[in-house]
Amino acid sequence: MPLKPIVQGLAVVWLLLFVASFLTLRIGEAGGAASGLNRVISFLTWQLVALVVAAIGAFATRQAVAREIGRIKLIGYGPLALSVFLVASFIAIMGFRVFVAPLVP
Repeated sequence: MPLKPIVQGLAVVWLLLFVASFLTLRIGEAGGAASGLNRVISFLTWQLVALVVAAIGAFATRQAVAREIGRIKLIGYGPLALSVFLVASFIAIMGFRVFVAPLVP
């Protein structure tokens, strides 16, 4: 079974989910804090789904590299690295805003 098209397909699905998460963050109900929180929850939900797809893509990439299929590492491992970085950064920024920023006068 050829793994290169599978890895490329998973990368495309990840990209669509990644873009959809930013669209849900940008487009949402107008309102107060509850609607802002709903947009953040929606953003994180889409990002976690994209992270799962990226992890599956990384696993498929690992199998492809074991079969010595070249030039697939960036397409397979890039989405996972970017998703992990984005989710970790988002959680760190929200943690800073909730726990540290109120302490600074």
